[in-house]
Amino acid sequence: MEQTNKDLGVAASNRGSLAHYGLQYEIIYNTPEPSMDFKFGAPRLGQSRHNQIASLLGKQANKQPLTTRDVRNFITGFVEVERRLTEFTQSLQLPSPQQGVGLLQAIGRHGDST
Repeated sequence: MEQTNKDLGVAASNRGSLAHYGLQYEIIYNTPEPSMDFKFGAPRLGQSRHNQIASLLGKQANKQPLTTRDVRNFITGFVEVERRLTEFTQSLQLPSPQQGVGLLQAIGRHGDST
């Protein structure tokens, strides 16, 4: 369980990293000077310009964007943590549900006006 707790912390940090990234496209100009003659390059993840928390804290943008390998590793980690949490919750010995047991008796006691 200790490893699962550690992995939950890593997964939360990775989720936080992903939350501040967005899809960006490199603009490739066909001329030496920027002009209307351009095309979009391959999509990539980059830090979002809308991350107001980082700007308020005065944090610098990470110069190295997340790679597809990073994202795949995050997803693999998320799936593994989910699998272990599912196994853990299924291993719990919970009491059987007691819906309605004693409900009518409780209503009867509170409903008496005598």
